[in-house]
Amino acid sequence: MLTSKQRAFLRSKATAFEPILQVGKGGVSENMLILVEKALDARELIKVHVLENCEYTAREAADGIAEAVGADVVQVIGRKFVLFRISPENRTYDLLNFTVLEKEKEKKRDTKTTEPKSSKRPAGKPAPAAKSRYTIEKKKK
Repeated sequence: MLTSKQRAFLRSKATAFEPILQVGKGGVSENMLILVEKALDARELIKVHVLENCEYTAREAADGIAEAVGADVVQVIGRKFVLFRISPENRTYDLLNFTVLEKEKEKKRDTKTTEPKSSKRPAGKPAPAAKSRYTIEKKKK
């Protein structure tokens, strides 16, 4: 069971996600539950879309799927819902400290190519002259 702060943290992370699964006319089947389990093992946090021609509402589908796979419902908005389950192999979120674990941060660092900044000034530009407070006050007298 998630606390309200944990749900708020997970909701903030899920806003950028696109739905990766759809519940359609056929409803929730065994194959659908297998896909949800695999997705939760890989990502821990997933967003699912319920189509208009589905016989279930988004709340009913979210509660049924969450109960079947042992997940927590984070959020239901309109026809979309977010599920969370801790993955033993692919831990991404630390709910005690409300942080994203280092694996995710390392992936982001690898995609950016940053060069170390040089502390040297370009040739031809002198350093600005520093004015001390004492000399400014002395001139005013």
